[in-house]
Amino acid sequence: MGPLLFNIYINDLLGSIDNSCNVIVYADDTSVLISNNSCEELNRNFNKVLYNTIKWFQVNQLVLNMEKIKVVKFTPENLSYSPLHMTFAEHLPVETNVIKFLGLQMDN
Repeated sequence: MGPLLFNIYINDLLGSIDNSCNVIVYADDTSVLISNNSCEELNRNFNKVLYNTIKWFQVNQLVLNMEKIKVVKFTPENLSYSPLHMTFAEHLPVETNVIKFLGLQMDN
């Protein structure tokens, strides 16, 4: 019954984050995929998703563990890398080059 109640409890998270991203939920693991060709628009979408996620956690009286949030930015080799500018949150998520996604290790 526990997993069923958990899925019911977080069901509205998917709709409250943002329509400009894809949310993947597997058991208690949630991943958000944001893509855009413009760095400025990517930053804007990223900050909107982060804000909406934190707000959802606050409304539902949950605590989002910012230390567990990892951010990986995938860019083509021919483009110069520019870091994300996170404008919302007391403790910013860590931007990393390697991430584990459902048991698969991916690098940028």
